[in-house]
Amino acid sequence: MSTVRPSGRQLPFTVRIIGDGPAALATAIGLLQGGVAVRCRPPRRPATASALPSRADSLSPGGHALLARLGVAEAFTADGHLPCHAHACDWGPGGLRHLDFISHPQGSAWQVDRGRFDGRLRERALALGLQWEPPDGTEAAPPVQAIVD
Repeated sequence: MSTVRPSGRQLPFTVRIIGDGPAALATAIGLLQGGVAVRCRPPRRPATASALPSRADSLSPGGHALLARLGVAEAFTADGHLPCHAHACDWGPGGLRHLDFISHPQGSAWQVDRGRFDGRLRERALALGLQWEPPDGTEAAPPVQAIVD
C-alpha cells in the first residue's frame, strides 16, 4: 500500500506500531488522519499479565482538546468517565503529592475507565483504516522502512 502526502509524493510504506495502549492508538489515529497507512500489533505479554489488578488512570484537564483532535471527544464524554477534581499520588521518594484541578483553566481531570477508553480509541483507529495484526505475529507484515525527508 502506498500513501499520498499532501505534497502529492507517494510514500511506499506502512507505519507499523507495536502497542495497543492509548499512546499507540493516538499515534495511529494521528497518522491515519494524515493519510499514512498504519498497522498495529499488540505487544506479547506474559500469561500472568491478565491476572494483574486493573489500575486507575486519569486524563489531565488539557486531554479533552487532544481527544477532540483525534475525533473521540464526544464518545469519551458519552462513556461516562468520572470527573476528577484532585488526586494524590506517590511516585517514590518525596512522599504523597497532591494535585488540585478546582481552579484549573481547562476544568477538571478525568478518572478513566481504561477498557472503555482503549476500546473507543481502537474503534476510531479501525474506522480510519487501521490494519490490526494478531499479537502472535502469525499474519505477514509489510517490510519496515525508514524514509526521512
